Amino acid sequence: MPGNQQAGALEEFLANLVAEGDLLLEFAKSSTQQARTKGATFPDAKRSKAVLHTWLAWQRDPGLPYGAAIRAQFFRHDSAAAQAFVAWYRSLFPDQDHEP
Repeated sequence: MPGNQQAGALEEFLANLVAEGDLLLEFAKSSTQQARTKGATFPDAKRSKAVLHTWLAWQRDPGLPYGAAIRAQFFRHDSAAAQAFVAWYRSLFPDQDHEP
């Protein structure tokens, strides 16, 4: 996990960058859980991946990979989690040009 402050997969970090109160993310969580009752076979350890990919499938450009979804600004760059990640990254690579 970026910053080594919490356990989890990249998908859990990215889910923290979704706008607070996003109804589609909550619906993706419940839909993914319901899919399990309909025969979906993803393992429990991959649930966060299934949720995030479901959420991404419902965006204006469905199915983008994570990097492209970040560039498309589907995730919030101004959240506390994003700012903490940038600060951590800059502390690791202080001599790098950090401009996009």
